[in-house]
Amino acid sequence: MLIRAMIEPGQYLFQCVIKASTRAGCRGGAGSHGFLGKWPLTSDRPRRRSDRRSLAHQEAAMLESLSLAAGLSWASGLRLYLAVFIAGVFERMGLIHLPDSLAVLGSPWVIGVAAVLAVAEFLADKIPAFDSLWDAVHTLIRIPAGAVLAAGSLGHADPAMLTIAALAGGTLAGASHFAKAGTRALINLSQEPLSNWAASATEDVGALLGIALAMFVPLLFLVMLIVFLVAVGWALPRLARGVHGGVSRMAKHMLPGSHGPMNRLRSKHD
Repeated sequence: MLIRAMIEPGQYLFQCVIKASTRAGCRGGAGSHGFLGKWPLTSDRPRRRSDRRSLAHQEAAMLESLSLAAGLSWASGLRLYLAVFIAGVFERMGLIHLPDSLAVLGSPWVIGVAAVLAVAEFLADKIPAFDSLWDAVHTLIRIPAGAVLAAGSLGHADPAMLTIAALAGGTLAGASHFAKAGTRALINLSQEPLSNWAASATEDVGALLGIALAMFVPLLFLVMLIVFLVAVGWALPRLARGVHGGVSRMAKHMLPGSHGPMNRLRSKHD
């Protein structure tokens, strides 16, 4: 009996080695003796690798959804209809896969309407003064659209996450919109059209590049977005002061009689 008790664990160990070499693993103890307990499970290694791959896939999918939400909402503040058009065309061509909540962007009707409006926005943005009027009207359109696109990019997520995404998307759209509108208003005060056209062309290229990066290079886009938000936080107060000062100077020049002879005589008398 003593010899048998010494041999059986050795036989079990040998069987475990054979099973490990065939990746079958070994899940029992050493018979009724309880000598080895649970032998280290080599079959867990593929499962752990599979779990790690699954976790990495989930993280990548979350990063892509976050980048898509941020990209569409950010671009909405600059070129809303262009962002919708590009997302729809890329979905239609199979270059990207939009969540079900945004799958409607791939509809031919949505793509067609977005294309017409994108052309109208492209032309309106090249006309000095009218571009600022266009921006003023679209304050009520771009920011809510950015919120809707950001929430839709997360698909059927938890309602709390969708609410947070909508708030963040509206904020991003508002940041890019007010930065654009403030810059263009300041440029329009100069009455010089070339700088206006240059700024508009820069916005066109920037929106296209930003959307492409958000869809295909999400990590780089998110890093650039952080830099953009820091720059906007620094620039917006200065843009507001510049526009206010320019409008005030223009109003003084446009007031009737502000430079008339009576005013000059009154200033001399004072």
